[in-house]
Amino acid sequence: MDALFFIELPKHGNIDITTKVNWYKQDNEEISTGCDELSNLKDLADKSHCIAVLPGSSIYRTQSNLAIKNRKQLEQALIYDLEEQLAEDVETLHFAYQKNAQKTLDIAIIKKDLLKNWLTVLAEANIQLTYALTDTQLLDQFPEPWLILHDNDYALLKTEQNCYALDTQNLAATLASFGNDLPKSINTYSTTTLALENCPVNLTTQTNPSPLFSQLCQHYTTTGMLNLLQGNFQAKTQQTWRLIQWGAAGLFILLSVLTLIQGYQNQQLQEQETKLEQEIKAIYQTSFPKARRIINPVAQMRNGLKQLQNNQIQQGGFTALLAGISRAIKTQKEIKLSSIQYHQQSMLIEFSTPSLAQLEVFKDAITQQGITAEISSATKADNRVLAQLKITGGQL
Repeated sequence: MDALFFIELPKHGNIDITTKVNWYKQDNEEISTGCDELSNLKDLADKSHCIAVLPGSSIYRTQSNLAIKNRKQLEQALIYDLEEQLAEDVETLHFAYQKNAQKTLDIAIIKKDLLKNWLTVLAEANIQLTYALTDTQLLDQFPEPWLILHDNDYALLKTEQNCYALDTQNLAATLASFGNDLPKSINTYSTTTLALENCPVNLTTQTNPSPLFSQLCQHYTTTGMLNLLQGNFQAKTQQTWRLIQWGAAGLFILLSVLTLIQGYQNQQLQEQETKLEQEIKAIYQTSFPKARRIINPVAQMRNGLKQLQNNQIQQGGFTALLAGISRAIKTQKEIKLSSIQYHQQSMLIEFSTPSLAQLEVFKDAITQQGITAEISSATKADNRVLAQLKITGGQL
């Protein structure tokens, strides 16, 4: 889509699909121009970048030195900063802006209703815009420091600093306002004879009956142009829709992946929960081998331990043995306890010590608690002694 298709929107008021407009098309080196109703331009606009050229008389152009990175805050600040310069209610105006080479903001302001009418009618004519700019922006691109383009009652004036769109009857007064800054003469291109009373400068006029719009389009450039299609009026081109579709597809894929990951994690948790329940059940069966019906092993374990505590006798009870071992371990800092099993009034503990001598010391410490300790096994591994003690008897 390398072709450029320009449409010149009228300088006064709203339009409809029967409105005749000048158009200019550049397809590589081939250039064509014409004037037709909007309803007849669909075929010309197809497969082209469509650019609407708006009359500068309908747009207020200015600049601002505001430097705010947050876009929403910047837009609010712009409205507040420019409100006193505008005769219209800011709520009825559309603000477009961009940063220029001098790091300030170029700003264009237009009535929302007018821009909405233009875009709605162009959409009805099946013309999809990618760009909307002003004729004064195109005039900016001419090399002459001073220049006038004239077409009947409408004139465009380029000065060294700015470009203006104005009625022809105001051209002489506008030129006089520049005083000594005026050059000796100004090149002027006109579609008709231009005669100004009391003109303060010599106008070197070239009459050309063809629309000056074509000359403006020839100076279009892809850089530095302020596109008025921003915010709620942003163009929805095929490329934009394609990006939206890609974004939606990417979001769908991301959500699908997250769903799969969540499902996998849930499955892992369920497997871990099942395994943990099986281990709890096994511990309960080991601790209470006479149990036949296991429904809630955790609750049943609590009840079983409570019954053991309530029914235990002074000699050989679970609590008494555990209390004695706890007191002995407090005196042996090098002992690393691995497991404790209780079965039939005896307790089997597994642990590791730095040496066999330390094992004997720990055994003696347990015996001093009034309970019996018997070494079941003792092996060396990783510079430590892995041992089992069988504990019986004991006093609370």
